[in-house]
Amino acid sequence: MKIYKKMSDLLMFHSHDLTDQLPTEMLLEIFSFLHSKFRLLTLSLVCKKWKFLSLTKTKFNVEFKGAKSSTFINNALFEIDRQQLLVDKLEFGENPVSQATLEIVENLRTSLQYLKCLVPIDELRFIINQFSNLKSLDIRRSKLSDNSICHELMNSKLSLPNLVELKIENEFNNAKTGDHSIKAQLVSLTIDGPKTYGRMFKIRKPVVANLEYPNLKKLELIDVVIESRTLPIGLKSLALIGCDVNFIEFERVSESLEKLEINLVTTDDVNFLQKSNLKNLKKLKITNQDLTFWEKLEKVYQDEWKAFTLTSFTFDRNYSKTVKKLCNLDLLTSLDISNGKISSNDVIDLLNECEMKNLTKLKAQNCSLSQEVIPIIEKMKSLKYLDLSLNSSMKDSEREIICGMEIDYIDCGGKNFDEMKETNVEFLDSLSNISIFEPRKSIEILETKN
Repeated sequence: MKIYKKMSDLLMFHSHDLTDQLPTEMLLEIFSFLHSKFRLLTLSLVCKKWKFLSLTKTKFNVEFKGAKSSTFINNALFEIDRQQLLVDKLEFGENPVSQATLEIVENLRTSLQYLKCLVPIDELRFIINQFSNLKSLDIRRSKLSDNSICHELMNSKLSLPNLVELKIENEFNNAKTGDHSIKAQLVSLTIDGPKTYGRMFKIRKPVVANLEYPNLKKLELIDVVIESRTLPIGLKSLALIGCDVNFIEFERVSESLEKLEINLVTTDDVNFLQKSNLKNLKKLKITNQDLTFWEKLEKVYQDEWKAFTLTSFTFDRNYSKTVKKLCNLDLLTSLDISNGKISSNDVIDLLNECEMKNLTKLKAQNCSLSQEVIPIIEKMKSLKYLDLSLNSSMKDSEREIICGMEIDYIDCGGKNFDEMKETNVEFLDSLSNISIFEPRKSIEILETKN
């Protein structure tokens, strides 16, 4: 109960009008249903969001993650309705979808703007025809036995006039479109290939073509094969995750790109970063690439090369020399070097060699860092966000020194996910002054324990 009492204080952070807030008892009830294995970690993460939250009569999000319909959820939704709050985001993952959940969705059709769900065809048809205010729809992993629904969705301009973000599987992209096509109104698109369950059950990746979306600015492709001359021109953000890519055509779209993510990409040509005209690139993320990719990239950058003017960079391999040539580290405002594929010595050398005077956000989770990082962090006067969690070699006394620094947000707790400590909740006290995040108003109802 000591943790709950602490959380109660956090939840009442904006308690200027208790009559307009959800009852604290209900919020604690939500916490009590969280999966016990990761209880402290999840409580901490949820509290970080509640710290921002003033649940007055406004819009907010409800997310059901693996939660089954229960008396508890019905009570929670009753409280939400009693407070006359408008839910504009709903996420649920029931399979099959219960009647109770469908009733919830139907009651929210006038206010709902963001919907993520696994639904069968009939319910998806209902959503297409009734949810005219939807701005974002994620229906990946929906079980489709009738491909006619793909045609209906991709030609739903009249019933979904406000839809600008769509996350689908490739079958939808292949559907023929006509005068009522939604392609021209979409700004953000995610196309997801089939998931593979273990290396024994590899599924052939589908080929993506016909990406004719004239106003598209953000594109994410997952587990697909990309044909030549497929990527639409004018993209601002491109994420390639688990894709087979021929980067010869990459130069066609490179000039407009401001953000590029490469994750588990298969390609024989790593020269694309040097060949392409990425003059506007500000955010670069290269993760989960094999050693061959980095070794080839290192050979490319042996010669002098004008570095990108990045403000955000994420990488996870021990190729710090190549990294320094890829970007001017002193211009960075955000750096993420998490997940343990970079040795602690290389991390320290990288942070020591570069002044990084403009850095406001640093993530170095699970990098085996300890006391040697403390004097380096102290020199970073612009730092507002610091995440050094899951560094198992760090002593509690060293964590306390770091947590005492004048940084808006600090997380250096937890030796591993099973050992997240109560001190992690105490870090949340610094969140009231944070300015680099946009407040996210949300309730997450996570996996329940029967």
